[in-house]
Amino acid sequence: MEVLNSAGKEVFLISDKDRFYRFLNLGSNQNCLNAFVTESYTDNLKKGEFDYLYNIIDKNPESFLSVLHVCITNQVCKKQDPLLFSLAIGATYKSKSNTSLSFRKKVYSMIHECCHTPTQLNIFLDYCKKVSLFKNNSSCWNNTHKKAILHWYNRCPSTKIIYQITKYGQRNGYDHRDVFRLLHPRPKTKAQDIIYHYVIKTKIKGIDSVNPSANTQNDKEKEEIEEEKEARQVRDFLEAYEKVKNGSESVEEVCEMIKQHNFSREHLPTSFLSETLVWETLLPHMQPIALLRNLNKLTSIGLLDKDEVKDQILEKLRNIKGVHPLQILVCIKIYAQGNGNKGSLCWVPDQDILRILNEKFLDVHPLEIQNDKGKILCALDVSGSMHTYKVFGAECLSAAELVIAYAMILKKQYGEHLDLMCFSERFLPLNVSPHKSLEDNLHSIRNIHFGSTDISVPFLWSLDKKRAYSNFIVMTDNETNMNKIRPSDALKKYRTEMNIPDAGLLVIATSSCNFTVADPNDSRMLDICGFNDVVPKLIQEFCA
Repeated sequence: MEVLNSAGKEVFLISDKDRFYRFLNLGSNQNCLNAFVTESYTDNLKKGEFDYLYNIIDKNPESFLSVLHVCITNQVCKKQDPLLFSLAIGATYKSKSNTSLSFRKKVYSMIHECCHTPTQLNIFLDYCKKVSLFKNNSSCWNNTHKKAILHWYNRCPSTKIIYQITKYGQRNGYDHRDVFRLLHPRPKTKAQDIIYHYVIKTKIKGIDSVNPSANTQNDKEKEEIEEEKEARQVRDFLEAYEKVKNGSESVEEVCEMIKQHNFSREHLPTSFLSETLVWETLLPHMQPIALLRNLNKLTSIGLLDKDEVKDQILEKLRNIKGVHPLQILVCIKIYAQGNGNKGSLCWVPDQDILRILNEKFLDVHPLEIQNDKGKILCALDVSGSMHTYKVFGAECLSAAELVIAYAMILKKQYGEHLDLMCFSERFLPLNVSPHKSLEDNLHSIRNIHFGSTDISVPFLWSLDKKRAYSNFIVMTDNETNMNKIRPSDALKKYRTEMNIPDAGLLVIATSSCNFTVADPNDSRMLDICGFNDVVPKLIQEFCA
């Protein structure tokens, strides 16, 4: 639906339901994703920015639930915080009718699908506390709330729950002892009894043994034996964890416990994280992202001096999947410089690791583009400031490095369906190839005579040339200009004259923290400030 805005121009009117989808997707109520600044949702709630969520619930509670269900099922949310905050609003909702209790129970039933770790549960609890205090002037710890949280703790086998409890301690002002003291849980099994006793009193409780009769075919007796077996596994895990936590065991003994109980890095005291043998033991089960994040540490402590361990690391890097090339590029830049942006950790970069990471950087496959999908025009700022400004959220990269790297990735993904242009003295084609190195492509743009970055130019140029594009992407640092026409008006003109009503505009300002050219009521315009691991997913979805 189109309406007139304050300037008398037609724009898309976004419904409350669409705003809800946008919030869950972007984590913001605006058409601007600030990739390096976290919004305070509770402050925005007090400003009335989430009144539309209460409007949805008041008018049609099932619509609110359906949006949550769709986003959870299709994994729309790039980060959990918007989803957890929305759940908190639903869980603390109160109305004069008796239907609110039934609605809240349905919201609580989604917790186990959204809170995969105790950290996420604590974020949800913190949001519930703040929202309930503001909206209801009361605590959120009613019986419905307690039952739902206790069910979250008891939903999995006790061995899995105690693993998570010991791995994720205090988060967001809550620890497990705080939660359990509010829950007043009653154990139903011996394993649960040990867990509750340990969490609340930090002591490991003993087990009353079962003395099986000669005839072990009795079902009840079998259940008791299995229950005792699970309780012993929990107790053995806690005893080993306490030994590791207290640092009373040797490195060799700790490594044996890691193998036996599958302890992760988070279970270990800092004193053990400088031991090569400990990292060597952790390595086989280390996830790709964790390996990339810890390459600097592994190199600094000399783990790569062992040939068999180095070969294992190189093989894991070769087989990395599900990591976006830009995340790998950030890893390359930090690893190659030999020291972190924060802290005192230093290392000598291993050239074999750098070689494999550079190979993986552009290890992306072309996308299957449907014939009815229009082309994409990607316009890049090539001004001198692009080489000096750093990227907010990825300070190891210059703005030029990020946008050229992304242009290389997009060109490899979209091929002939993507046109690359630049803001020079005129709006000119840009010769960036994924078959060249990043350094070669950067060198080629240094000789271009740059002009002003007027975001309306791509639309006006495309109109003049009668080029049909379904999406426009503009990448700059933070220096944008506006001459005769606003970008939103230029896009509107392009949509009308080219008869492409859903043509979209995505503006990425790598070094800006407070700008927007997107009409907030236009669902096909989006601004992104800075960079984080969410940005690549958003761009791909925006162009889909």
